Amino acid sequence: KVSLLDVAPAQGPQDPNSATVHGMNDPTMGGAGSRFSILTNPDQIRLLYIISKYSSPARKAGDEELCMRFIPLAVLVYEAIVEEILQYDYAPACRPICYNGVTRNVWMNISQECVAALEDFIMKGLVFNVKLQSRDFTTVSAFQITDKGQGFLARAPKSITLKVDDFLYRAGDVLQVRFNGNEFELYTEAGYCVVSKVTDIEDLSYVSSPWLPRCMRYNDKPFRSMEHRAYEAAQGAAEAAAEMTSLIYLKNVSLMLSEWLPMGPNQLSYLQDRLGVFGRCAGGLFTAQVDVDPSRTRFVCRETMTRVRILDFSPTEAINFEAEICEPEDENITQVEFFAINVSVDGSITMGLAIDAVGSSLKDRISIDSLCRLNVDVMTDSSQVTGDLLSEYQATQLRTVYLGQQNTREKYVLFIADAIDPVTKAESYINDSSFLSELRQILGDVHSVHCLSQNDVVFLGSKGVLAAGERCRKHEEILVRFMILMARENFVNALFTRIKVLNSDLAHIRELLAHVEEHPNREFAVRDMLAATSNHISLLVELQDYLRESLLGFRIPPLPTELSGRKMYSFMDLHKRLQDLLTRASDMKSLLKGAQNEHLTLSKMMAAVSRGALEDVARQTTVNTDGLVAASVVEARNGQVMDVVNLIFSGDFLFSVVSKVVGATDAWAVSYTQQWLISFDAIPLVHFAAHVMLFYTWSIVLTWVLETLTGAADGWISWRVVMNRKVDPRAMFAWLSTKRVITINVELDATTRRHRKIRSVTWVEDERGRWKGPPPVIELTYDDTNGFLLEVAMQLHASRSELSQEELLNLFQDDLITNRIMAKSDRLILPEFQIDTDAEDE
Repeated sequence: KVSLLDVAPAQGPQDPNSATVHGMNDPTMGGAGSRFSILTNPDQIRLLYIISKYSSPARKAGDEELCMRFIPLAVLVYEAIVEEILQYDYAPACRPICYNGVTRNVWMNISQECVAALEDFIMKGLVFNVKLQSRDFTTVSAFQITDKGQGFLARAPKSITLKVDDFLYRAGDVLQVRFNGNEFELYTEAGYCVVSKVTDIEDLSYVSSPWLPRCMRYNDKPFRSMEHRAYEAAQGAAEAAAEMTSLIYLKNVSLMLSEWLPMGPNQLSYLQDRLGVFGRCAGGLFTAQVDVDPSRTRFVCRETMTRVRILDFSPTEAINFEAEICEPEDENITQVEFFAINVSVDGSITMGLAIDAVGSSLKDRISIDSLCRLNVDVMTDSSQVTGDLLSEYQATQLRTVYLGQQNTREKYVLFIADAIDPVTKAESYINDSSFLSELRQILGDVHSVHCLSQNDVVFLGSKGVLAAGERCRKHEEILVRFMILMARENFVNALFTRIKVLNSDLAHIRELLAHVEEHPNREFAVRDMLAATSNHISLLVELQDYLRESLLGFRIPPLPTELSGRKMYSFMDLHKRLQDLLTRASDMKSLLKGAQNEHLTLSKMMAAVSRGALEDVARQTTVNTDGLVAASVVEARNGQVMDVVNLIFSGDFLFSVVSKVVGATDAWAVSYTQQWLISFDAIPLVHFAAHVMLFYTWSIVLTWVLETLTGAADGWISWRVVMNRKVDPRAMFAWLSTKRVITINVELDATTRRHRKIRSVTWVEDERGRWKGPPPVIELTYDDTNGFLLEVAMQLHASRSELSQEELLNLFQDDLITNRIMAKSDRLILPEFQIDTDAEDE
């Protein structure tokens, strides 16, 4: 195993890419008090130097502990490989990326040699491994260089790290990495920015034939073989094949993918009916596209579809069929993709194919590097095939579990080959870092390696299994059942993560409820979140029941009679793995019960908050009503006072007029020039009585005139009718623009999803003859966003108009229908015209 810390006597480097670091007395670094040299790999020194540029330990209290996350490091390593700074290899791998609080699986070009070097750094104490989690509980790895690592780099030759400085710095600023939701970007604070191609996965030409193991078939109907088209894979693949270097090769590889989805007898029956298994022409082209207008003659379908051919089925157990991906590829890429798919009533979906050729390599010698890139394409296309065949409810369940990232969900992989080259001992595959790095490309972390015989070996990994040898083919049923069980474990992990996210959402709702008064729209937001979490809890409880039922009915194959089969049966240990999954599934039931109780508590808290808000409104309404009553009493008293004052001022005006008419003066000492006034004034109290009688008569006349005018203004009635009729907002706006509008009110509700806009328009009608009296005043309220007439309010002078209230409503609806605002079929006809009338003074 080539490592950064391989120790050798001082004899100088044996190749130009090696370097010798002298003078280290640290026992763990190879020194032991005398002069030793460490024969190192320059790429590992450069990798450690990259980490040192983005991380550092705290030197004193108050200093920051800086760490570097793995994903940005992997992006920089890829770019360094492309620019030939690092002499590593890379291969596509699926990594979880958290962006804006949501985790999605992204295929990236990851160097497994870099991963192995990081493990060496951690074991030798040059780097600390820091584990943390994102907001949706995805594990995040980060690294921090130690004092020991910094000391080692201080003594490393500067000629090795000089190229790294040229790569990392742009105009004096160090490169940073960020993810924009679709791709990674390399940028600096000075404004430099470039898109990384780390997510651009190389496409390969390949030819595959459908294949399933015999244990899944119901008859002997043969698969279609595409082996005669193997030569097509060599077209356009020479350049990619020349760049690949591989150490492990496989012969006659069969690839299988497995995942678990919620399934039952009804869903299986629906799938069989959709595929037309009982028809004369079963199968056909299928797509998940929804036909929104089935009555039309033609429709435009998407380019990518799935061609299906039925193999065999059992109405109550499973269905087997072939599927071909009909998708256009690049000009230089030829992909003949045929799957065989098994859909079981217990939820297991298994896809299998036999690889006939990858690039210029035929099926008798296929490299691990080629399989890795082919696996990426098969993973992506298998999600599309599954999506085309699922019902809408199943798709909703998947969106709930995977938070909308169901197209990149993880599947468990099984590779079965007739032989592996080179053939060696089990520990040799593990101890050799080159072998281990290649195996990681397709299996993830390799957990164990088991030799069934000299030529038969089984690799168990976190993401898949590789079984090579003729004896492995004989016991493929055990391998298949192991793969199906591990696919259930993947779903258990996804479901558990989703439950943690659900609990986090409930905790967030509780926090919002504690400060609901801080934002006017928070109550509406909390209510929507409670509704969403209630739906999610229901779906997750149903999924947990499906999952546990499928585990209880899981079939474990019998113990084989051959020694190799017994050995495989022993280290796969299906019984214990099944029992562990049943325990986890039962535990999730308790977690979901706790989530249900928490949701019930939060709903009660929300009801208490709403009730408190309603009580506040009622209390404020009572206060406002009391204030209005008091104000009305004061207003009535003031009105009486004002009537008296008006009479006094009007009397004063009357007396002034009379005085001017008869020629009197404004002084109290009146001196009349006319004889009859002098005689009239000589009689005691007659002058005063005449003034009183004149004022009394004037008051009666004035009061009668005012009451007459007020009576003429009375007689208006108003009523409001709730319509709730579909209308055309554009036609409504055009019609209203022709009216003599008095007021326009617009209410924008930003708490709704589409920001609903409510308009209230008031206008006075024209054409007195049409309305058989004074024109009415009409106010209508409509939803401009969704196109609904909500209500209409009308005011009509009943004493001077010959129209009834129902006739007025019909005339109004006639205008709407004539101007194509409302359909004739939506006319509102009231069987019993009941209204609330309020007399108003206009």
